[in-house]
Amino acid sequence: MVAVSVLCVMSVIALLLVFVRGRVLAARERERTDRQAALSRQLGQDITQMELFMRAAYMLPAHDIRRESAVVRDRMRKITEQLNTLETDLRGPAHYALGRGHQVLQEYEEARKQLETSLSVGYDRPEVHYTLGLVLGQLYQKGIAESRNEVDPQRRKKQRMKLDAELLTATRAHLEKSAGTQLDSAKLIEGWLHYYQDNEQKARQAAQTAEAEAPWDYQPVLLQLTIARRKADSLYFQGKVSEAATTDRQVEALLDQLTEMARSLPIVYYARVGYLRDRLFQDLFEYRDMDARLDSLMAALDRLRVVSPNSTYVFTEKAAAYAYFARQKLVRGEDPRPAAKQTEAALAEAEQAGVPSGQLVIVRNTINRSMLVEH
Repeated sequence: MVAVSVLCVMSVIALLLVFVRGRVLAARERERTDRQAALSRQLGQDITQMELFMRAAYMLPAHDIRRESAVVRDRMRKITEQLNTLETDLRGPAHYALGRGHQVLQEYEEARKQLETSLSVGYDRPEVHYTLGLVLGQLYQKGIAESRNEVDPQRRKKQRMKLDAELLTATRAHLEKSAGTQLDSAKLIEGWLHYYQDNEQKARQAAQTAEAEAPWDYQPVLLQLTIARRKADSLYFQGKVSEAATTDRQVEALLDQLTEMARSLPIVYYARVGYLRDRLFQDLFEYRDMDARLDSLMAALDRLRVVSPNSTYVFTEKAAAYAYFARQKLVRGEDPRPAAKQTEAALAEAEQAGVPSGQLVIVRNTINRSMLVEH
């Protein structure tokens, strides 16, 4: 009986210990959850303030946005200092806030790193997936644009397959997990997802609905521009030149609309420059006069330099454009040397600005300097 009594007492004590330990762990988990929720609310306010501040800056007349960007960077610096004081399992919201900060500054590689880190430490939220999906999508589109510079069709095909494997699949996956993200229009998520799933019609319908629901937001118009650009390029490469020209007019109208909505948003000017550079390349191969398009491109580069003075993209695009112009002069039996000199001047500016020489090889090959000088 004594032994049984001792066993009963020990069992009760063991159960009490298990109960107390469970209560303690539960209390700690509640405390951690509460701390994460409080941190998320605080950082959510930071994110909202950064985005509204930069949106207001982008809507102002075209100007150098470095001052406003510096304000956002200062806020991000404070978030980084706070992040370094947090336990690992509480750092997710801070990494997400930094990712959103880099996204609003259009620094997509940096945004990707922060957002992926946010997910890796357990902050698995729809808004993280949505932002990461958009960021990866921007990197994918940038890669596609760069692949157009590749002359060899086989190498260009390999580049496209690599981009699809590394970025497109991930973009789709994250956008599929983003349901529930709070946006001015939920249709915007649908639109981007349909776009990356190659459903152009549904993407356009969703983008137009999103624009109607949030006419103050430039994102739905940016999506419509992205859709139209891809459609125009596709039609052109299928040999449907007349239909491509019609879509080009839609692209130009959307570019004008975006420029009116966000007069200091760099991505708008990058989009215009990219569009004009591609069409200049088409003019070269279609034997169309390039003078008017070249003037438009140079004007677009000047406007880009106003809002983003540190962009080295200006120099590389200027060099490429003058190289195309020189090539056309040569083909027509005209003197290409003035355009060749302008190309060399732009290349020198690019090198001085720190553009890696490897990025300028294609331009140098296009200009074929020795042949131009001999001519």
